[in-house]
Amino acid sequence: MDQIAQAFSGWMVLNAGDDGVPQRTRTTVLADQICGLYASQAIAHALLRRFRFGQGAHLEITLLGAMAAFVAPR
Repeated sequence: MDQIAQAFSGWMVLNAGDDGVPQRTRTTVLADQICGLYASQAIAHALLRRFRFGQGAHLEITLLGAMAAFVAPR
């Protein structure tokens, strides 16, 4: 699934070689790591919201969504 998320998010195009051919990152768990980073931030925010306001939160975090958010500022 990691390679699919890299491809659909556009990361492979940004990581193209000198010949212009898109390629995946050597780290095969890049999307998993980025998704984990965004998930931990979302969980921290949800816990803070719970402690401050007493409201719960629904978190929906996907590999593709995390990779798209990671690629977007570029």
